[in-house]
Amino acid sequence: MNEKLYKKYEEYMQRVADLKYAAAVLQWDQETYMPVNGARFRGQQITTLATLAHEQMTSPLLEQMLVGLSSDATFTEQEQANVRLSSEDVRRNKKLPNAFVKEQADIINDCFHAWVEARTKNEFKIFEPHLQKLIDSKRKEAEFLGYEKHPYDALMNDYDKGLTTEVVDKVFKDLQPALLELIAKATEQNVNDALLHQHFDKDKQWQLGLDFLNEMHYN
Repeated sequence: MNEKLYKKYEEYMQRVADLKYAAAVLQWDQETYMPVNGARFRGQQITTLATLAHEQMTSPLLEQMLVGLSSDATFTEQEQANVRLSSEDVRRNKKLPNAFVKEQADIINDCFHAWVEARTKNEFKIFEPHLQKLIDSKRKEAEFLGYEKHPYDALMNDYDKGLTTEVVDKVFKDLQPALLELIAKATEQNVNDALLHQHFDKDKQWQLGLDFLNEMHYN
């Protein structure tokens, strides 16, 4: 077992993860507390991090490490799975040009801020052209990645590996009769929403949240 190479691979992938985590924190701040005038600079920062993460994932150095690790059968099942999944991610990322990744990150940032403005003013036309650009970009991404039956199959892999629109359609087709029946029953009843207009003690709400986290075994 080449433990030294595997350790080097772990450290490399941690740096990639750090870039993505940093971008996620910036994005969270963008969607919660960030002043409006900071939008352009924040979008630029997120784009830079997304581009750097993509460059790291398509680096020849990472590919060389994965080739060396893939040929070693002495690793544990979990370690082999890590190498296999990382190799899949590298192949997927290499299909996307750096320029496209940067362009799409910019489109997503513009789209978000247009959505905020459109929601505030209740004017969909503000958001519509940005949404169309994002849809076009996602279609382009699907073409880069490749697919067999449906373009969304290429994109769905980011959320549930191996899932296809064919499987999802079948699931919802099976659920549809029961859901329609449930909706019909719900709409026939007069719902008492008094619960939504009551006062609930803030400290008790906080404690309830902690109790849930404790039940989920978070420290």
